[in-house]
Amino acid sequence: MSPPKPESPQKTRPFLFPKVQSSVLPDPSAFFAPSLLSTPLPTNSFFQNFTLKNGDQPEYIHPYLIKSAHSSLSISYPSRFHNSSFLYQIFVPDLTIFASHKTNPTSQKNHIISSYSDLSVTLDIPSSNLRFFLVRGCPFLTCSVTGNTPVSISTSHAIISFPSNSSLAKHTVKLNNNQTWLIYTSSPISLNHSLSLITPGGFSGIIRTAIAISLNHSFSLITSGGFSGIIRIAVVPDSDPTYVSILDQFSSCYPISGDAVLTKPFCLEYKWEKKGSGDLLMLAHPLHLNILTSDDCDVKVLENFKYKSIDGDLVGVVGDSWLLKPHQVSVTWHSIRGVKEEAYPDIVTALRKDVEALDSSAITTTSSYFYGKLIARAARLALIAEEVCYLDVLPAIRKFLKDTIEPWLDGTFNGNGFLYYSKWGGIVTKKGSADSAADFGFGVYNDHHYHIGYFLYAIAVLAKIDPPWGRR
Repeated sequence: MSPPKPESPQKTRPFLFPKVQSSVLPDPSAFFAPSLLSTPLPTNSFFQNFTLKNGDQPEYIHPYLIKSAHSSLSISYPSRFHNSSFLYQIFVPDLTIFASHKTNPTSQKNHIISSYSDLSVTLDIPSSNLRFFLVRGCPFLTCSVTGNTPVSISTSHAIISFPSNSSLAKHTVKLNNNQTWLIYTSSPISLNHSLSLITPGGFSGIIRTAIAISLNHSFSLITSGGFSGIIRIAVVPDSDPTYVSILDQFSSCYPISGDAVLTKPFCLEYKWEKKGSGDLLMLAHPLHLNILTSDDCDVKVLENFKYKSIDGDLVGVVGDSWLLKPHQVSVTWHSIRGVKEEAYPDIVTALRKDVEALDSSAITTTSSYFYGKLIARAARLALIAEEVCYLDVLPAIRKFLKDTIEPWLDGTFNGNGFLYYSKWGGIVTKKGSADSAADFGFGVYNDHHYHIGYFLYAIAVLAKIDPPWGRR
């Protein structure tokens, strides 16, 4: 008699979320290039407003608010409003760039995202030959123009003066709100203007603009003849003339994309792809400066070159690669410093009381955010129990986590749940798929890191205390 054949291991099928059709997320083909639609699209991205509804709400791409609408792109160096409850930035279209004549007038799309990365997004204007490289932390807005296209730049402010240098490659625009723009071009360009109108002759090359402007009800326009090249726009903070020489020095080098790369243990590297000549000037916010190191990369901090932002002052950094070394924190399930044993009895007493109060049937919220906080807090109780060596409560916590997590994953939770939307290749909630305001905008790819973070924490703890469940 031959020995019995060993049983082949059971194949584990990948987990699939139930599918849903969203009525609030637009068809991504309206905003993304076809080449980007074959992979899942990013959630909670810094350019999400460019992809929702009409895609015409401003996005903050440090140090500017950027708005794309009507086949044009507006830039604002925002002021801030605050009271005891909140702080927000005020969008004013300080400059708006558009083609004077549409080269593809039949196009119905205001813009198309042709590429994106961790630190950048590229917007194309299909009705013309304009392409905008929007790179986070860049003091210049960069626009590429092809096809000898006439370009216009409008401003809602009155132009006070508009001198040009002898080479006609740098132009200074002073406005009646005490702000100043610098316009750089890669080849000479002749500009004619009046108080409300500036008109250049034919031009091929690069324009870079550094601005400082305020709000006013007049309308001014800068126009060019046929143009091919790069337009760059940046603000001169407070119209301070000491900034001008720095902007002059770095006006010829521009980034077209940027990546955040985990190249070394406990390090994050920012790497920008650049074009043009010279060194790259970018801006760092306070956290960057706190962890920026020059040990393994060639950077120079310009401490007196600062832009205001909602995150604090942005400081100039020269270099196309930054190495960020956060202060190391031990990665562990339990507390880093431990718990004194004399505190165990009090902790166990409180732990027992909290675990006895766990009741999945008593949860009334169907919000993915608040529900996630409840289960993450319960998961934390399991880790506390492990640390104080009181394992008697683990079965109750395990049951509570199973009862609360599984319905969200398999589509059986009454009133909500995580569902898969194939067009965007990502997760939405049942409520969010029909209401853009539900679950704090989860259905339009907002706040995913908060909500899903709570669930992932609870799932990780459940897999730790119930390995067979985790393997399943």
